[in-house]
Amino acid sequence: MTWTPSLFTLLGVGAGAISTMVAGYAWAHGDDRTTASFALMMLIFAVWSFDYALQLGFTTRSEQVFLQGLTLGVAGVFPTAWIVFAFQHSGYVPEVSGRWLAVLLVEPVAFLLVSFTNPFHGLVFRVTDFASTGYGSVVALEFGTAYAVHSMYAYALVLGGIALVAYVGVVASPMYRMQSLLLVGGIVPLFLSHLGYTLGASPISNLDLTPFLSAITGIIFGLGLVRYDLVDRSPVARQFAIESVHNGLITVAEDGNIVEVNAVARQAFDPPPREGQSATAFFEVDSVAALDGTFHEVRSAGERRVFLRRVSTLGDHRDRSRGTVVALQDVTDLRAHEQRLEVSNRVLRHNLRNDTNVIRGYAARIASLATDPQAVDHAARIEETADELHEVSEKARKLVDDSTDRNADHDTVELVAHTEAVVSTVADDPPDTELRVDAPNAATVQLPDGVRFSNAIRNLLENAVKHNDADEPTVQVRILNGDGRTRVQVIDNGPGIPDLERRVFEAGSETPLQHSQGVGLWIAYLQTIEAGGEFDIEGSEEGTTVTMSFRN
Repeated sequence: MTWTPSLFTLLGVGAGAISTMVAGYAWAHGDDRTTASFALMMLIFAVWSFDYALQLGFTTRSEQVFLQGLTLGVAGVFPTAWIVFAFQHSGYVPEVSGRWLAVLLVEPVAFLLVSFTNPFHGLVFRVTDFASTGYGSVVALEFGTAYAVHSMYAYALVLGGIALVAYVGVVASPMYRMQSLLLVGGIVPLFLSHLGYTLGASPISNLDLTPFLSAITGIIFGLGLVRYDLVDRSPVARQFAIESVHNGLITVAEDGNIVEVNAVARQAFDPPPREGQSATAFFEVDSVAALDGTFHEVRSAGERRVFLRRVSTLGDHRDRSRGTVVALQDVTDLRAHEQRLEVSNRVLRHNLRNDTNVIRGYAARIASLATDPQAVDHAARIEETADELHEVSEKARKLVDDSTDRNADHDTVELVAHTEAVVSTVADDPPDTELRVDAPNAATVQLPDGVRFSNAIRNLLENAVKHNDADEPTVQVRILNGDGRTRVQVIDNGPGIPDLERRVFEAGSETPLQHSQGVGLWIAYLQTIEAGGEFDIEGSEEGTTVTMSFRN
């Protein structure tokens, strides 16, 4: 047994060293879902190159034949590592499950075993010649059935991975296009080289140049790691179908630079944001998170558009932050409608407050001058109606002022304490109404805040008390826990809520409201729904049960 290094032995060792360094750098600096599969690919190149370099140094047939089987087996693992990397890089399969990984490993592991044991069955190859040449000794092979089957499968995986990566390059931003270009540019020469070796068309007869070319691939991939964050910033934004949505989307990487801008977002700014530009500098804010819930106005071709900005975190397969997405929702019509409502609400409340004060003044004047008891009663009724109109105006103000942002942060709210505090302050009119609370010691849920819940329960209690005309009026508040929810029920034995008005709440749409009971119910309904809860009204001859239900 004689081992004599040749030129190709040295080239193989060099290629293996380059692949090993690239794998180590990727593992040390990569912070993406593709890190492991990329490092595995490079280690396969390294082992493949080292093994082939060792094989070509032997001048005896037996050692070369033994190592040839090992070389082919190790090379057979690469297509599986490549397709896994391609799936993860493209974002179509961010995480390969253990079951699918086991399925994918069946073929390469089986081929590795068959190649290693080839001397006993010859299914992979048989040696047709062994000769010493100017570049060293090499074996001439005739490939068998197992190698042919494996090659078709392996080449299909490699081509499929190339297609996936190339597709990402076509639809992605310039930064990701460069990543795809480097990946395809590094793999295609290896594919063509190995295909030529398999078909017996290698430029150097009987020599597989693929392990040596992996040195060039390693250099290309190394450039991608250092310059284009190859395993630190993969196109995760593809899952948002960035160009196929109606909203504007701007993707910001962890380093704070903009990496994706879709067509809608480009049209919403003048000048538009650019890939590679600092997001905080572009938006003139201290942090991108500060944009959440703010409005952006733009005029284009004389038309004013208003966009609501929402900021979401991009996460990888390990739920780690990989950046943020600024979504721009066109709310021009909605914003204009809200502004009209705000103006109308302000004007109506102002006029209604002034007019009811005038009505109350004249009613009081009539009562003081009237000598007819019936006229005094009529004046009192006028004054009472004016007070009710003023109460409706104030409750309508709460409908506007107490609106809740569905995306606002939620706090832990203790419902029993808030309920008991409200019950203790609600005036019982008629005075003989019995108010009861049936609740556990404590019941906590996640709500925007406790004030809005107190407003909701107060309106329900005031309605139940005010409109209860039973001989022995009772109003009960019951708090129940079960099935992961907390239910707050207001139960009375009054006349019930008209069917028409109850159907309005079931449909969730508004209808003309004729008295303060309807406004109070709308306050309770809207604040329950906006807090993520459920609202239900059940009526019968015995009374009405209104239920607010919240997740624990």
